[in-house]
Amino acid sequence: MRAFLCAFGSFSVAIPMDAISSLFLLTDQAVQSRAIEYNAENKSISVSLLQLFGFPPENAQHGIVLKNNYDAEYLGNDSNTIILLSTEVEREIDIPNDEIYSVPSIFNYARFSILFSGIRFAPLQQPMDLGSTTCPIFILNAERLIQWLYKEAAL
Repeated sequence: MRAFLCAFGSFSVAIPMDAISSLFLLTDQAVQSRAIEYNAENKSISVSLLQLFGFPPENAQHGIVLKNNYDAEYLGNDSNTIILLSTEVEREIDIPNDEIYSVPSIFNYARFSILFSGIRFAPLQQPMDLGSTTCPIFILNAERLIQWLYKEAAL
């Protein structure tokens, strides 16, 4: 699976490329006051992944527009645009399917764990005296995210 990787401190989020319509750099944007904001004028929904995960919203560096094919299924049209605000997209990665595991039940306490389709444990290189540790990479499930958004926003 090809994905864009965004780091959130002690974990990363992989956003599958087949769910992405476009990617853009955020410049001089106003910081969202809430994690999810619906814009009735242009019928877009902005989701700050930073705020969902408890990070300062002003650290958002990239906007990721999800494909609209899920919108048609849930709304009967494709007029809404879902924009994810995220940390910097660090790189593009290829994650072999045999390295993706189910999200452990210990993460069920986190309200947003349902938004992930899997997890990959990847080595995180530390300075030589610290050795290496394991950094979890959560695989975002765009379809579940959109379902959750429509349920939360009652669209």
